[in-house]
Amino acid sequence: MNYSPASIIVYYIVNELSKMTDPSDGDTWPLYDSFMPDGPQAETDCGAVYDMSGVMDERYMSGEVVAHQGVRLSIRSSDKNIGYAKIEDIALALDAVKLETFSVGSSSYSIQNISRASVVESLGVEPGTKRRYHFAVDYLLTIKEN
Repeated sequence: MNYSPASIIVYYIVNELSKMTDPSDGDTWPLYDSFMPDGPQAETDCGAVYDMSGVMDERYMSGEVVAHQGVRLSIRSSDKNIGYAKIEDIALALDAVKLETFSVGSSSYSIQNISRASVVESLGVEPGTKRRYHFAVDYLLTIKEN
């Protein structure tokens, strides 16, 4: 694949689901690819998608190996309940995704399936801050480049 699973899901959440925004837009709830900005000047209400371990599943008779890529969606918020509601809203939207085809740059991808590998979990308050609440949910994805 030309893009990592995290990059593909960031694109999908921002551009196909419209649940968060592109950081370059300067709008509310930006979604970052594999990092969250730090420091006191960084926005608090934001999110990131990280690549994680996936699962090798099986091999088709044609010889193609099926890999389920792993990603983690993480949300940070200044308000615990708003942060929880935001990640739950995105999680429910991702739960409904099946057989979606879209383009990222010049590459076309098909999301066959997005399966939650965990419930939404509270990661507590960001160390060194007074009120930056963190939440995360893990997924296994079946993505094919067309």
